[in-house]
Amino acid sequence: MTMGRGSPETVLHEEDVAAIIEQGTPVRQFENKRVLVLTPDTTRTCPLPMMIRAIRRTIGERCARLDFMVALGTHTPMSPEAILALYGITDRERDFARSSFFNHAWEHPDTLQRIGTLSVRDVETISAGILSEEVPIEINRKIFEYDQILIVGPVFPHEVVGFSGGAKYLFPGISGGEFLHFFHWLAAVITCKKIIGIKDTPVRRVIDRAMEMVAVPVHLLAMVVNHGTGLCGLYAGHVPGPPRDRPGHGDGGRTRPPAGHGGQPRDGPVRAVRGACTRGLVAGGRPVRPHPHRDQAESV
Repeated sequence: MTMGRGSPETVLHEEDVAAIIEQGTPVRQFENKRVLVLTPDTTRTCPLPMMIRAIRRTIGERCARLDFMVALGTHTPMSPEAILALYGITDRERDFARSSFFNHAWEHPDTLQRIGTLSVRDVETISAGILSEEVPIEINRKIFEYDQILIVGPVFPHEVVGFSGGAKYLFPGISGGEFLHFFHWLAAVITCKKIIGIKDTPVRRVIDRAMEMVAVPVHLLAMVVNHGTGLCGLYAGHVPGPPRDRPGHGDGGRTRPPAGHGGQPRDGPVRAVRGACTRGLVAGGRPVRPHPHRDQAESV
């Protein structure tokens, strides 16, 4: 279930954010649990410090552990000081004494764990025959030290996947190099013109397929950002993982058709934000534009 609110005229403040988190994030998902928060780096424009403060208020005091990882993909690692600045943390000992902060390191094999494979048939089907190869799926092994993953990030039109956000913070945000390179090559051969601003793309279906192999529960806080006024929308909801974790499992899958077979991507909060984007919500009713850092290496 996805809940949240937003409109071209809306400006959400910290109290609003805290209320949406509380209403859209069941207590059972984090109370006395180890929670890992995945966030973007500085290449994404969003009120991340406000989000981090709200998460600390609503979840931090009730979970067993609250740690953070910057889902870098292949972006440059950030220093400890830069990560704290990204999150707006000025007094770590006072506010986050029990928390740890990490960079994803895709180039270090010892930090990764293989969780499955995209078969040749998978790749041929998803890409409509454009590519034919086997792709190993690896992810940062640290996620298996936690009971819950919480993704926090904005959704923008994106030249590699269609729309950024959601499960893209895992794939390729904290994935291994072979998946990262395949992901970008698939987008390149399809071309940006056929991808950017499209809700359901072959590249997004690759993410959905990879998510089926993630056993750790994933929850999402998806932001809509107005570049003039700030946060104008926030949506919270569950990101389905293995088949048993998806709506419709047990009833023949009739509740929601799978992505790539006439349905929409399974990322509920991202679907809500994409709908807002296509209605022109992001830029106050004006047509949306790609995120302002499109010249940077893409991964999240």
